[in-house]
Amino acid sequence: MQPAPKTDLVYCLRILEAIGKITIYANGYEDPFAFFDANDQKDFNACLLQLLHIGEQVNRLGESTRPFLGSTSKGSVT
Repeated sequence: MQPAPKTDLVYCLRILEAIGKITIYANGYEDPFAFFDANDQKDFNACLLQLLHIGEQVNRLGESTRPFLGSTSKGSVT
């Protein structure tokens, strides 16, 4: 059974929320090494969890919504 478009909207909003959180967590670091080492890696790990969350939400999107994502498809990253 395919998800309803309203359900896909919820998944898209969750993806946008996760992107916003990543932006907040990564803000203020001038290089990736400082970001990785700062705050006992709490900010880095929080970003990784948000990326995982984004991946889970993308996998839940219906096939009718996927063409709007661009050239990516389920199971492959380009």
